[in-house]
Amino acid sequence: MFKRLFKKKIVTQEEAINIVESISKAENLYKKLIIRTHPDHNIEKQALANELSKQVNEFRYSYKELMRLQEIIEKEL
Repeated sequence: MFKRLFKKKIVTQEEAINIVESISKAENLYKKLIIRTHPDHNIEKQALANELSKQVNEFRYSYKELMRLQEIIEKEL
């Protein structure tokens, strides 16, 4: 029983890098993106800004996902 509880999860190198980057870089990128996607700053595209803002909030601790969203935001807004 204890073997099952304390069994180590094998983490790939990509996952490990995302964890470290999320800890160190995600907060600053999140702040930048949430300001950029705020609906008040994007009056012409409020619906899109609203949806992107929700996604940024959802992935606020995942640096990899925030980087993906940053590319979308740069193209769309």
